[in-house]
Amino acid sequence: QPGSYSVSSLTTVTNALFVSGGVNEAGSLRNIQIKRKGKLIGDFDLYNLILRGDTSADIRLKEGDVIFIPFLDETARTKGFFNNPALFEIKEGETLEDLIFFSGALKVEATNKPKFELSRLGEDGIRLRKAFGINSSILKEKIQDGDYLSVHSLSTAENSMVELKGEFKYPGFYSVSPN
Repeated sequence: QPGSYSVSSLTTVTNALFVSGGVNEAGSLRNIQIKRKGKLIGDFDLYNLILRGDTSADIRLKEGDVIFIPFLDETARTKGFFNNPALFEIKEGETLEDLIFFSGALKVEATNKPKFELSRLGEDGIRLRKAFGINSSILKEKIQDGDYLSVHSLSTAENSMVELKGEFKYPGFYSVSPN
């Protein structure tokens, strides 16, 4: 809910976000900008607070400060046996290991020899798929915008992924069993 708010002198960025109703689905959680007298005084990455409990960048606000939330930029999605599979905003330099961390790590059912599958858009616009295990060097690769990482447990290791494109009500990637 954009607008002007009267808050106490001890209010921080996170307090103001809470009072205003938070960030909507189209807004960036990782590039929240704090402006004072028209100048950028800081960036706030809400992932650091949510995932690490780090409040060191939670700036105390002053009268007239503006909190600007830009639109989402680059994203990657996780699916399968993660504790928190979802769409995540990514920053330059982050790896697939970071994406697994954002997803809350693996569920217990998938910790014994999990099978990962990475779907990535190639330069020619065609999706490429790579399957790999937990100790693969692929996990050190940088995340790219549009990456899709899924993980299967041993009981679902034979499942495959299919992509529905076009005029489907719910296009996207789906796990299918043999036959």
